[in-house]
Amino acid sequence: MTSENDDTFTTKKTALPLRTPQKTKIAFTVDAVVSSEECDALIGKANDAGWSPSPMAPLQTGLRSRVEDKDFADLLFRRLQKHFPSEHLGRRLRCLTSTLRFIKYDVGAEVSPHPDTAGGDRHTPVTEPNESLFTVLVYLNEGYDGCETHLCDDNEWPGRVRVEPRTGRALVFEHSVVHGCPPLKKGTKYVLRIDVVYSGGSPYRDSTILPFQKLKRGLLLSAKKSPGTTAAEERVVVVTGASAGVGKALCEALARDHKVVAVARHFDDKTTTEEQNVTYVERDVREDIDSAFFEAYKATVLINNAGINLPGAVVRNGTRRDSEEVFATNTLAPMHWTREFLRSLEKRRAPDGHILNIASLSAHRLTTPRLGVYAASKHALKALTEATRLDLRAGALPYRCTMISPGVIEDTSFESKTTTRIKTKTTQGQFQSPPGPPRIKKSDDLPHLGLAAGALRTADVVDACLYVLRAPPSCEVHDIQLRATHCRD
Repeated sequence: MTSENDDTFTTKKTALPLRTPQKTKIAFTVDAVVSSEECDALIGKANDAGWSPSPMAPLQTGLRSRVEDKDFADLLFRRLQKHFPSEHLGRRLRCLTSTLRFIKYDVGAEVSPHPDTAGGDRHTPVTEPNESLFTVLVYLNEGYDGCETHLCDDNEWPGRVRVEPRTGRALVFEHSVVHGCPPLKKGTKYVLRIDVVYSGGSPYRDSTILPFQKLKRGLLLSAKKSPGTTAAEERVVVVTGASAGVGKALCEALARDHKVVAVARHFDDKTTTEEQNVTYVERDVREDIDSAFFEAYKATVLINNAGINLPGAVVRNGTRRDSEEVFATNTLAPMHWTREFLRSLEKRRAPDGHILNIASLSAHRLTTPRLGVYAASKHALKALTEATRLDLRAGALPYRCTMISPGVIEDTSFESKTTTRIKTKTTQGQFQSPPGPPRIKKSDDLPHLGLAAGALRTADVVDACLYVLRAPPSCEVHDIQLRATHCRD
């Protein structure tokens, strides 16, 4: 192996044009990073170490060889260092991993489209709190047919960005970029993979569990700001439906450690225990929303809590207007707010983001026909939550999505949610209350909702939300179902 530093190598960097949804991610090639003589020597090292089936099969069907060589990793880092971002996702550039992972592809071998693993895995160990953020593939030979690397946009295959293999060329891309290789048709392909390590930065990217606080008044947050809370840990949380019930209680709890944007159509009371951390926004969630709203507050958490039921939202003897209003608030609004929130996160390249959808046990089972349309809207929200999670994983994004499904809540009057009519806009843009069925009497309806058999406290739902938000980045709590211990349903 030669010992040239990066001053003796004239390298050429070429950015690769990724498209939506990956256009904000970094990918580029650097030519002449390794000489042909060094490539031959590296292949010889891999042969001496021996080859074994890929542990990623059937995702990757080539052969693997591993060699520990910190000297070469440091040499390669010196040659490539000027091309890497000095800071990325709140972390500082550190080094390359010392583990050289060689991949050998014979005829028929291929790689299915996939993102790479961030943080360091059992194949490329990275010492905490460091984290690997970029993949480096060095092509050690050329002259074969097929098995070129494709970077995939919009989950298409083969990818629109095709990287031509050249001896000594390095392909660099963020771990989250989806990539793959079609089957090799002729010859043998040799590739070296090594990862770029970054250190320090945002605690949301570290694999550490934030400490739980002592229970007080049924909440998982103490009355005072948690000791040791840093500015980075103070998330900006947007809460819809924040004027009463669970939404209001969430704002009060979260304001002790985080900045809160409380959203509701109207606030009768704008006081919380930590008012200085709360911004009040009077806004109907059914109105148009765009990513600029979230960018203005630098929001990192969205809690879709706003929800209604109306007396005319039933299948038989109901009204179209009430049913559409229920779906507009319970299903379509969370979908639109989630979409713009995620766009904001991606534009800002936020290292962490979380969506909490407050649904209902009605999304999982139905106990009375009076809740038929309401249950359908929450069941649709359940499907949207799962679709969002799958979409985030397909895009290899670090953001998470959770649904919390509480049963009847004792200290939030379901009757008011059931009977309060939501004002709708006229063609002139003014709000008016449309006519509708008469109010439901509490004595007629609430026994069917299970209050006689037991109900949850508002604090129970708040506790669940705080538990979800305290999970480490490596853990995504997907769905929590809550029912009172003595509830019969």
